[in-house]
Amino acid sequence: INCGGVIIGGEVMALKEIECAELGSEVGTKTLAYIRKHYRQEKAKESITEILKEINLHYEEYKNYLKIKVLSDENLENLAEDIETIKQLVQRKNNLEKLIDKFEEVVKEVENPAIKVLKTLWTDVVLAGPHTRHTVMEKHEGPLRIREDDKKGLIDIQRS
Repeated sequence: INCGGVIIGGEVMALKEIECAELGSEVGTKTLAYIRKHYRQEKAKESITEILKEINLHYEEYKNYLKIKVLSDENLENLAEDIETIKQLVQRKNNLEKLIDKFEEVVKEVENPAIKVLKTLWTDVVLAGPHTRHTVMEKHEGPLRIREDDKKGLIDIQRS
């Protein structure tokens, strides 16, 4: 992401690099900047969460059927449909997990991901990589290069 101006508020995510003049704002608008993060991988994770919620709803229905001593034909049909739906949802979840693993390989191959702030990094900005998060507590004047240091487990903010 190469923004000649200011990134204020919300979330910005890039696999390799974010470059901007300013990140955050003087008034502390909540801004999250992620590097080495794959957008499609994150969407797949969100989809899995939704699928698991849906599976849980069907499971709760299934528990209701267990309470009935003799199931009617309609109950048996509904139960069979629920079981088939759960099977399909589990298969979708498994496919998404495989996709996430593929994206993880892409993320691992990214070399030297960084956030470049040319002028000002404001307070209350959250900087994050796959393994570390850091909330900026003091204003920094640029130019800056921000990286995740996996070995030290921290976000490294350096003047460049």
